[in-house]
Amino acid sequence: MNQVSFSFSVLFVPLLFWHTDGACRYRFNRIRYDKDKQHVTFYCSYRGYNWSNGRILFPEVCEECECKGYMLSCCHVGTAANSGEYEGCTKVTRKCEVRYYKIENGQKLDCFSDLPFDENFWLK
Repeated sequence: MNQVSFSFSVLFVPLLFWHTDGACRYRFNRIRYDKDKQHVTFYCSYRGYNWSNGRILFPEVCEECECKGYMLSCCHVGTAANSGEYEGCTKVTRKCEVRYYKIENGQKLDCFSDLPFDENFWLK
């Protein structure tokens, strides 16, 4: 096995796997090889987009992805990434943000601060 073949096998094998860390995922970028120039280019490909450097926000799934160097990292954004259910609270979701309220004495209160619930929290 020559050096080029070995180098590519070392790079391609990890491409088969995603690494997951909490609300973020990481993977190696894709490789474009120009045989004539013997030049390797790394690029990111995710959700139908291809780019070589920078960040892209995917608001429909509450993810932000960054293409940098040899890696693509995609992380959930907003409070919706870690939202659960809380006893006695009602969940309100707007885009990528989640808030919880409870009703006490006919008034909507934030479940965690006991302050009046802000119906327009997603506009801020």
